[in-house]
Order: sequence, then C-alpha cells, then structure tokens
Amino acid sequence: MLHTQLRAFHWVAREGSFTQAARALSISQPTLSAEVKALEERYGLLLFVRERRGVALTPAGQTLHEITHRLFAAEQEAMELLAGHRALTGGTLNVGADGPVQVIPLLAEFTRRHPGVKLRLSLGNAETIRRDLLEMRLDVAVLASPTIDPRLTGLPLGREPVVLMLPAEHRLAAAASVAPDDLRAERILMREPGSMTRRVVERVLAEAELTLPDTIEIASREAQLAAVKAGLGLAFICEAEFSGDPALTVRPLHGLKLELDEYVLCLRERSRLGSVRAFLTVVETMSGTWPHPVWSTDPAE
Repeated sequence: MLHTQLRAFHWVAREGSFTQAARALSISQPTLSAEVKALEERYGLLLFVRERRGVALTPAGQTLHEITHRLFAAEQEAMELLAGHRALTGGTLNVGADGPVQVIPLLAEFTRRHPGVKLRLSLGNAETIRRDLLEMRLDVAVLASPTIDPRLTGLPLGREPVVLMLPAEHRLAAAASVAPDDLRAERILMREPGSMTRRVVERVLAEAELTLPDTIEIASREAQLAAVKAGLGLAFICEAEFSGDPALTVRPLHGLKLELDEYVLCLRERSRLGSVRAFLTVVETMSGTWPHPVWSTDPAE
C-alpha cells in the first residue's frame, strides 16, 4: 500500500501534473489522486499545492521527492537486472536535448538497434535539460558545453561552430565573414539566459570588449528564424541548425572563435541501466572520429 502511494506521489512530482502522471502510469486520474490523498492523510502532510496548471511541491514534498528519486531509480535497476531487461526488449528511455539536430540521428540509430524500447524526447534550453537530468526526469541528455559535475558521466559528441544568421539580402551578407564591430549598428536577437548559445556568444563578445547596444530576447530557435526573416534583427545559431532557407544565410564572425562542444550525459548512478548503456554505445559507434570520453562511463570507476 505505501509503495503504491509513494509511486503515485513520485510520478505526480516528476510530471508536475496529476493528468500527466496518470497517463504515464496507465491508471485513471481519480485513482492516482486517491493514492496521493491517502498518503497525505496517513502522515498528516501536505505534499502538493494544487494550482490551475498543475501542482507544486511543498517543502515536505520536495524532501520526499529527493528520496523517491533514489528509491525508484534503484528499483528500476533491480527490475532490469532480474527481469532480463538488459536484452532491451521493452521499457522507456527518456532523452533530453537542447536542440534536435544532434539528437535525432542518435535516436534513429538507437531505434533501429533496439526497436522494443520506447523513446521519449524532451527539448529545452541547456539549463532546463540539465536540471531535468539531475532530477531524474531524463535518463540521458544531449547538451552543449556542460558544466563539469561529478554527478554526471558521458561522452563528447562533437564541436559546432556558432554563426550569425541574417537575411540573404542583408548588407553584411556580401562578405564571407562579418566584422564584429559591424554588430554595433545592428539589432541582435538573443536567446533566453538559460541558452548555452547565448552564454558562449556573451562570453566571447565580452572578451573582445564588444558591447551590443540593441538586443531583443527571443526564447526559441523557431521564433528567432521567423524574426530574422521578418527583418527584426540578426541572430546567433549553431551552424548545424541552419535550415538552408534561401531567404536567409549564415556568416562567421571574423577573428572570433564561437563554438559549442556537444556532449551526451547521464547521471553516474544510472549509467549501469541497460538502455542508457545502449544509448552511449550508439554514440561511441556512430562515428569513429569522435574523441575519447572526458568522463568515464564505467560505473565501477
């Protein structure tokens, strides 16, 4: 009984919604709500604050969620071992990424090798995806230039140039590269603060002592693309993300090194899961030119 109630609590906390949690557990929402209510009444604790668009954890709920993270991660690993799940004939792999370009080929190859495993992809900025990975909402994540964290292990995926996207007919598109000083006369569309692209651009421009007087914050790649096409301003993107739209073009900044290092990461304690190891194997084998791991994926180390 307690285990069932804890599981119901854990999934509501993980999904931030009774509806989403019920769907994930394949049970009805009234049943799920009853389990959580029974847990709260059993111990006289309020675990959630009900809000219009979902739920928020109370301080007691946050503390309990940290414990259930560890509890159900260990349970998943035990079930995988005992049930022979390492054969990868079932289960779900939750993957997060700060953009689709790098992760989609990996998902396609993983599905080809392990068609029995369901995939769930979440996209967001680097800060959001990293947080979800640490909080075990995700099993693996494809992220740019992560902060070194002893809780994580992973593999380098590649290095991507960051370039300036501008209308094809723009005056700065006539040259093969854009002089950094020319940006002072332009409006620049910047990603939100949690974006790794924005962090890299701001760091490199600060090192070059270049201040951008006119900027607008736009919190998605798709919105940036539409804004550049509409003549609202210019934007920085990873070169691999450029759609090839003939109305647009990309140019590097002359003399400045703008690059993002992409990694595939997982929690060190979850690297023994068969599906996670299989995903890392896909990363290792899809390209023999990728460098060696910066952190070991061997959980014994």
